[in-house]
Amino acid sequence: MSIASLLGALGGGWLADRLGSRDVRWYAWMPVIGCTVGGQLYWAAYSAGDLTSFISIEFIAELILSMGLPASYAAIQVSCGGQRRVMAMAVLQFFVMVFGGGFGPLIVGALSDVLNVVYEGASLRYSLTAMLLLLVPAAVCFALCAHALPHDLED
Repeated sequence: MSIASLLGALGGGWLADRLGSRDVRWYAWMPVIGCTVGGQLYWAAYSAGDLTSFISIEFIAELILSMGLPASYAAIQVSCGGQRRVMAMAVLQFFVMVFGGGFGPLIVGALSDVLNVVYEGASLRYSLTAMLLLLVPAAVCFALCAHALPHDLED
């Protein structure tokens, strides 16, 4: 998964530079695509019946989801200007660390413990699948960002 994340981030950064130079909205559309396509692939991976299918699909899902991350950073860099850029990145990193690295695993584990009563060994699969629902509001927010980004640059 680390290799998929690395390749996705590098490929996503390159693609964001290419597409974003033509139309700034791509900095937000790439995370929309990553959330929607990557989320569906994650769901397929969590539904896989064997380990080989799971690893293969999970790799592709991570690759695609990771491609949107550099574009989201670029959207902040482009829209915030020189005075607010550092603070905007600091706020983003704070939320990524608190929710992605802190509360995220805690919530998945707690949900898995609750679901263990009903689903036993499959409880982690279902708790991870439930967390995919968070990609829906993320995709909506990035789509709204794509709509607003050109107008923000006019100011």
